[in-house]
Amino acid sequence: MPDLSRRDAFAALKAVVAACRAEGAEAAEPWLAAHGDASRVVLAGDSAGANMAHNAAIRLRKEPIDGYGDTVSGVALLHPYFWGKEPLGAEPTDPGYRSIFDPTWEFICGGKFGLDHPYINPTAGPEEWRQLGSRRVLVTTAERCWFVERARAYAERIKKCGWEGELEFYETKGEEHVYFLPKHGSDNAVKELAVVADFVRRC
Repeated sequence: MPDLSRRDAFAALKAVVAACRAEGAEAAEPWLAAHGDASRVVLAGDSAGANMAHNAAIRLRKEPIDGYGDTVSGVALLHPYFWGKEPLGAEPTDPGYRSIFDPTWEFICGGKFGLDHPYINPTAGPEEWRQLGSRRVLVTTAERCWFVERARAYAERIKKCGWEGELEFYETKGEEHVYFLPKHGSDNAVKELAVVADFVRRC
């Protein structure tokens, strides 16, 4: 599954870039051809979608798109789904708690990739991480998110690994993982959306 999702995410990125640059009869997506700007592409997602956005940016640096390059303008990771074998920060150490999440990754990847593979734990692969193909990164999380310690560590360590872009971090107090989906009209959700929108505008 991770291989398929990464492949599909990267294929989508290539399709968007191509659509923004197409002209005339080549324009499969006329709106993007008329209004899209391939120089200002932002990869974004929440939870597992944030994981996919991160990994698409990693792959872009390894496999530049012909005529486009190896870097997008920005990556927005909303409550990213990252995990690891060992507890991080204030993560619960209780085996019962961790058994909720550990088997999930094993099921998703069919046991092909361990809990400390860079697909799921970027901090375990700093040499690859520093190659993130983006000039800017926004990481958002929530105080009661299952993966809050992972998001905090991502924001703290990405600069230390040698990545040279701009990092922004935003944490919402008192909320849970992707709270903005069921509570999309709440004050906190509106504030977080404003942060994301402002980030995208500046990319």
